Amino acid sequence: MKIGICDDDLQIRTQLLILCKKLGYNDISQFESGEKLLSSNIYLSLTLLFLDIEMKDMTGIEVKNILEKSSPFTLIIFITSHNEQIKDAFGRNVISFISKPFSEISIRHNIEKAAYLSHNFLPVKIDDNIAVPCEEILYLCSEQKYSIFHTKNGNSFSSRKSMKEWAKELEEFNFCPISRSIIINLKHYKKIQEKKVILHNGISFPISRRYTNLLKQKFDEYVLNMLRI
Repeated sequence: MKIGICDDDLQIRTQLLILCKKLGYNDISQFESGEKLLSSNIYLSLTLLFLDIEMKDMTGIEVKNILEKSSPFTLIIFITSHNEQIKDAFGRNVISFISKPFSEISIRHNIEKAAYLSHNFLPVKIDDNIAVPCEEILYLCSEQKYSIFHTKNGNSFSSRKSMKEWAKELEEFNFCPISRSIIINLKHYKKIQEKKVILHNGISFPISRRYTNLLKQKFDEYVLNMLRI
């Protein structure tokens, strides 16, 4: 996970850097202003950005408004000592607010939250021209020589990668194979009934005993991870 820290206070940046590294995150970039952040291409690849609300010249809220358009998958945690500004700082990228001074427990909790959410919102690159957020994908299936992705809004996208390759690549994003030709997104899994896997939208697929055990194991792990957030 790539983390950015944007704050005009060197002491705050240093504290966050030390805490992030203590938690095992080493891919960290620091910026002393919103202008410095946006002038670097690094911000486009950030998973998480700690962003000060009140900075000289460009405010954190102005930076957030730009990121919503130019880097919509970057999650933002606002750092502030001015709680009265929070009402103006909400946005689709914003997942939390941390008041100064902050604790290690608070930083740990919010990084874990971002790590979980990033698995849902980060895009899956299906090919060089198509990327779809994880949460939008219902399932993928094998058709002839292609792997076909099916999304919540009814769209479908094809990939030349094999199902075996996708099963390995998508495992960390909470996807699980239920046969050699079908992989489902656990976020959309509802239940097993009469030897069929049923998704929340009503779509169903047959499942064998072997894959039933695997699905139950993976779904239990998924639920436990959710409860930790």
